[in-house]
Amino acid sequence: MEHYGFDVFWSEEDDGYIATCPDFPGLSAFGESEEQALSEGKAALRLFLESLQTEGKRAPRATTLQKFRRPGSRSTARRSLAAA
Repeated sequence: MEHYGFDVFWSEEDDGYIATCPDFPGLSAFGESEEQALSEGKAALRLFLESLQTEGKRAPRATTLQKFRRPGSRSTARRSLAAA
């Protein structure tokens, strides 16, 4: 079972938190809190992985997680793991 990382960050434009999964560039989710964005992101990932399995396709291997800073940000973006 792969463990995919999520970035969760505040979006001024969306006035909420966004969760993205670097291993799946098009996957993102919105939430009014970090926890909600992450929960929505995990749900979207689970559905996407189920569709890949149904189509007989393999999911990419999870990348190594690292702490990082967003350009112009004072704090580090939060990263979380999701078991898929």
